[in-house]
Amino acid sequence: MVRQWQDIFLRPALRRHAAAQPNFVKIADAYDIPAVAVSRKEDVEAAIRRARAHRGPFLIEFKVEPFANVFPHGRPGKSNADMIRRPLPAVTEETGK
Repeated sequence: MVRQWQDIFLRPALRRHAAAQPNFVKIADAYDIPAVAVSRKEDVEAAIRRARAHRGPFLIEFKVEPFANVFPHGRPGKSNADMIRRPLPAVTEETGK
């Protein structure tokens, strides 16, 4: 999501991406919070079930493709009512364009 913000709001023509990729599962473990990392779609439901069954905090780290965009997301300095929603697809089934 950091890369996405950089592309949208911070001079995307530069194409220089700064990012940090901490191990959130290890950070949660340091605070005695159970956690799981999920990188495959087929593992999402089981991770959510596990988190919901746990009494107390539980962290799920969803690992996504590096250049996948995340929607909706907020705009700098704006309220949640001003979120950027998923853009419409460039090609639709109805028009074929």
